[in-house]
Amino acid sequence: KYQKYDMESYQIYTVKTDKFKNAYIEVNFREDITHVSLAKRFFLTKILQYSTLKYPTKREMTIELENLYNLEFLTNVSRVGMNHFTNFSVDFIHPKYVKEKDYLDQVLLFLFDALQKPNIRDGKFDEEQMQILKERIHVSLDQYKEKPLSCARIMSKENLFGDTEWGKRIYGTHEEIEALTSDDLVLEYQKMWENSYCEICIVGNLDMDEVVKKIAGIFHKSSIVSDPI
Repeated sequence: KYQKYDMESYQIYTVKTDKFKNAYIEVNFREDITHVSLAKRFFLTKILQYSTLKYPTKREMTIELENLYNLEFLTNVSRVGMNHFTNFSVDFIHPKYVKEKDYLDQVLLFLFDALQKPNIRDGKFDEEQMQILKERIHVSLDQYKEKPLSCARIMSKENLFGDTEWGKRIYGTHEEIEALTSDDLVLEYQKMWENSYCEICIVGNLDMDEVVKKIAGIFHKSSIVSDPI
């Protein structure tokens, strides 16, 4: 059963199904790819996944995910045509299988706190965490060279499209990642909220009206984007 809920500044799409013992919620920020700084946006997703204001260290984040029955919290960036997607998602066990009556509320609060309350103190992200992430990303950027198919895809795009949005790697380059500062990320975070369409997808055997009502009570986006992509 498919439904759409129009919340003015964002839309919610639900797919009610009893085929799975887990449920899935995905939040997408979508905008014109020519207006997105690819390296900054990719790094932003990783630092939002790493810690939050409530859980300011990786250890605290990991403990909370375990407390939520091994909640899977993922981030990603992708592109389709002129659309750039910044994705945040949680995959969690169906609330009926756990003893806590407020489990769904805890999951929703975790996801939307991660988006709305990042680990920014005194106007800056944590510099030590930024350095840890830079080192990890530097390693991951070259892993495609070990896979012939991935290598062929990336090199063919570079050869075909050159220095355009379609020729660039969506994760950025080593030089771009290394040059990033906390100020860059704070500005990119603000741009994502201001300039993006926001679309939420919910899949599972849940009372969708209830879930949408809960989300409306904790998730707020002030800007309404109307420019077509």
